Amino acid sequence: MTSTHKTNKFNPETFPGVKIKTSAWGTLINRGWYNHLNKTIYLPEHAGLSYAQHEYGHHLQKSELPTFQYWKIAASSLLNATFQFLPWVVRHKYHWAEKDANRRAAAFFGPQAPIANQHIWPV
Repeated sequence: MTSTHKTNKFNPETFPGVKIKTSAWGTLINRGWYNHLNKTIYLPEHAGLSYAQHEYGHHLQKSELPTFQYWKIAASSLLNATFQFLPWVVRHKYHWAEKDANRRAAAFFGPQAPIANQHIWPV
């Protein structure tokens, strides 16, 4: 059986330590995510560079934080993404764990990187 995921369209040297795979049918309901077990970022095929940089921020969280702290972030982010449709739950892009990933990615990729645009990627 053939995988529906394609190898990354992003320069692998720009994203050290991870693989990036895209899929035409989308991932997790057309959303991206970072799998820390196999160090792979999964993105919808239409995802741009800033989206890949944001997900790389989650890789940086895993790499830079103690295990317990990372699991707290990962669980909180997953719950927020799952229930963000509820009126009392903050939108996912404004969740503290997502903003932390944005900050880490902006620091890693630099102030001119697409992820550093705070109007799109809040920190």
